[in-house]
Amino acid sequence: MISQGISKKRNIFTTEQWAALIIGFVLMLLSGLVNGWSIFVEPIEQDLNLRRQETSLVFTISLSVSIGGQMLSGLLARWLKPRYIYWIAALFSATGFWGTSFVKSIGGIYFFYGVFAGLAIGMIYNLVLTGVIALFDTNTSLISGILLMGFGVGPLVLGVGASFLLKLLGWRSTFAILAILYAVLLVAAPFLMAPSSKKKAREKYNVSAGISTLNMLKSRSYQYFFWWCVMIGSATLILVGHSSLISRDIGAGFNTASLMTGIISVSSGVSRIISGYIADRWGSNKLKSVLNFCCVVGGVVVIVSYFFAWLPALGLGYVLMGAANGGNAVYICDFVKENYGDMHYGMNMAVTNVYMILGSTLGTALAGIIKTQNGSYLNAFFVMLVYTVISVIFSGLLDKEKKLDQVKLTGQG
Repeated sequence: MISQGISKKRNIFTTEQWAALIIGFVLMLLSGLVNGWSIFVEPIEQDLNLRRQETSLVFTISLSVSIGGQMLSGLLARWLKPRYIYWIAALFSATGFWGTSFVKSIGGIYFFYGVFAGLAIGMIYNLVLTGVIALFDTNTSLISGILLMGFGVGPLVLGVGASFLLKLLGWRSTFAILAILYAVLLVAAPFLMAPSSKKKAREKYNVSAGISTLNMLKSRSYQYFFWWCVMIGSATLILVGHSSLISRDIGAGFNTASLMTGIISVSSGVSRIISGYIADRWGSNKLKSVLNFCCVVGGVVVIVSYFFAWLPALGLGYVLMGAANGGNAVYICDFVKENYGDMHYGMNMAVTNVYMILGSTLGTALAGIIKTQNGSYLNAFFVMLVYTVISVIFSGLLDKEKKLDQVKLTGQG
């Protein structure tokens, strides 16, 4: 494993670092649109006479392809300068959103939005996390938390503007505007980064030690870490994917249910900054313990509140599970960087984020099946609790394996 020796000393960011952080945050907001497909569903269904099961597959495709986009970005980083990768992402996004504005069938949406826009969004995510964080020698977990908060609140922030455009211009014109917006920002992004900062980032990238993706995957500690991610991701995505419907199940009105969805989104976003601070101040292992606590307690609170139809308690459960969901993303960045280094960070992160596909299947999709079959989410919540228990087990196995690795490295074994 790689020991980065990251200083926990807090310092004042330079102008160049602030510029990169702000630009990166805006780009992560755009990348967060991968989770905002539901904004466009109803007008597209009405216009093209589509069924919900057809349009639901769009999200699955775009999410899966976005992971491929992250991998493509990590692969291209070995041969191309960041600006060229940004421009490739600009081309994909323009093709995806502009092409979507002309489609006549669900197949066209799968192809243009699912594949091309999905690739662009994944590439943005990877480019920003690897490029911006590389400019900082301290507070790296906090920086990743700020960037990931942008990704988390993207659907909420962009949803307001997109909803306005949908009502004013219709969905086709909205996608055309998104095509132009993404392309312009992605083409301009490399120029908005200060040259000295880009040089520093490249120098740091080129000289940093790192463990290859293949060797990372062979590591037993990584395998425990990955399955911890899958379990905690599956548990939290049960709530994230069904938050409004769960609230409606226990008597919440439409507006209240929307508010409850906002609670889990805001909690997930804010927790990313808090988690980054915890990791910088007390270490990533302490953060993992906090996330395990939030997930276990939050799961119990959700079960009890749902059973007794107690909405305020359900809100508390949403806060705790939302915090676990948001903090998980920060912990992943911190763990991969700290243990496997900078050189292959982009690809290592992309491979790790495959957990999101598994989590959406074992979490969101499975909960929907259980609800359909039983008419209640209660059994899904028991599954959620099982996931949290398994995540704690993998957490313990990970801690034990890391201690063994440390003994081997120091020659004390």
